[in-house]
Amino acid sequence: MDIQRIQAVNSQITLILDNPKSVKLQVKQINLAQRQLRIIKKEINAFIRTINQNANQSHADSVISVGLDIFGKRRWAGTVRSETRRQIEREKIDARQP
Repeated sequence: MDIQRIQAVNSQITLILDNPKSVKLQVKQINLAQRQLRIIKKEINAFIRTINQNANQSHADSVISVGLDIFGKRRWAGTVRSETRRQIEREKIDARQP
């Protein structure tokens, strides 16, 4: 969705130096295109921020790892926690893909 909008804005950006009035109009169009790109960038950053907040809210310490810690199996608990972190990171990366 955003890629198509960016490509549409990109097609509007051209500058041909032929006469002053035409160049002035082209500069106005380029400025408008830049504003549109800034708006798209804000939307994308808000989306990424939401993804990161959701990932941060998910708990890295699962019940299994806490139970393993209590029973003295710290190595296994660490493995479970690290695998959970990796899974959360994979989900973040997958969610960011267009």
